[in-house]
Amino acid sequence: MFSICVVLDPETLVTLNLFQGQDDVREYKDDRIEVTKNGNAKINMNQYYVYIMTNYSRRSLYIGMTNDLVMRVAEHKAHVNSGFTAKYDCKVLLYYEEFPSAGQAIAREKQLKNWHREWKINLIKEQNPDLADLSETIGVTQEIVEGMRHEYATRGCR
Repeated sequence: MFSICVVLDPETLVTLNLFQGQDDVREYKDDRIEVTKNGNAKINMNQYYVYIMTNYSRRSLYIGMTNDLVMRVAEHKAHVNSGFTAKYDCKVLLYYEEFPSAGQAIAREKQLKNWHREWKINLIKEQNPDLADLSETIGVTQEIVEGMRHEYATRGCR
């Protein structure tokens, strides 16, 4: 047996106890860690997000999933993609959650999409009681949004 210590984030130090010749982790399992057959540990440090956008009147709710929340919110604000958020002018970020794996984020997105509107509003208000736009708190600025518009316009994307 041999051990590997891995720091996943400032609060998470993981010790993996691996057994020679076996490809599984015996004492600790984390979605961010994959142990290959030759005993190497691969760490996925990507973060995934489920988020809720709305329009200025707070009437429409859009639930999405991404691995780059700043970029995705900027795309919604810039209306660079046609679809629900462009049609209903959903430019306000009300809520987001972070996940270590895409599978967990997708499962949560599906769960929230099946919730009643009242449940979604209650969830949002637990974290954001004033239903304020959280875009700036994650780093989305007007300059980023304008840059996104310009980038998509010059590449002819839509």
